[in-house]
Amino acid sequence: MLLKETEHIVIEGIRKGDLSRAHLIVDHYKEMVHQVCYRILLNDEEAEEATQDSFLKAFEAIDQFRGDAKFSTWLFRIAYNMALGRYRKNHRRSAWEWITDKLPDFAHTQETDHFELEEQSEIISHALHQLNEKDRAIVTLYYLEEIAVKEIAEIVDLSPNLVKVRLHRSRKKMATYLKEPENRLAV
Repeated sequence: MLLKETEHIVIEGIRKGDLSRAHLIVDHYKEMVHQVCYRILLNDEEAEEATQDSFLKAFEAIDQFRGDAKFSTWLFRIAYNMALGRYRKNHRRSAWEWITDKLPDFAHTQETDHFELEEQSEIISHALHQLNEKDRAIVTLYYLEEIAVKEIAEIVDLSPNLVKVRLHRSRKKMATYLKEPENRLAV
């Protein structure tokens, strides 16, 4: 775990051109940045490239980080914009091509076998895909990364109230999709 004091020292070093400890930032935030990118792109290879590009952009633009927000918020904003740009560039691809990986299991049952868990994850992935890229990112940041609404609002450039509204609408849309008999979770 990267301590806030250590993070500040590493960031200051990067600002001065010392990239020798940049790996500490990458190691600490890589999974979270990848999740943000993946939830928008729905393709692991694309998300990996967007993750790498996000860190490169962050290190190149480190002088623009003023410290008004947390570093993680600033970095997630870069990742969000990077993934969104890639998504828009590739938006003509079919949904099937985008869904190559599965969401973590959201099912609360402990007695479900591996095959059923995979099936549930795929159904949830399809439900998540019913949302637009911004709403997928908001849902991911809130539920998977457990980021506060206020921070999400800064990342996606919306008001906190609008983030709450979009979360509510996204949950309703996904629930409606999951209630349809042909999409119902196997239990």
